Amino acid sequence: MKEVTYKVSNISCAGCANAISNVLRQYRAVDVIDVDLASKRVRVTFDELDVDEETLASEMARIGYPAQKEESLPID
Repeated sequence: MKEVTYKVSNISCAGCANAISNVLRQYRAVDVIDVDLASKRVRVTFDELDVDEETLASEMARIGYPAQKEESLPID
């Protein structure tokens, strides 16, 4: 498992958070999605053997939320 934090500067409401969560949930490898509106960050925990962090960022960008990776941590 891996945890990645993305900066998404244009998230501003619960609708944005729901849209991001919905697009990332389409991947069964995604385990946890935490959207923090105050800090404009999205933290995703996923199985890196089934999906990669670039794909997740691309999916957010595809629906209008460009994401810039800030931190990437392996999870035991």
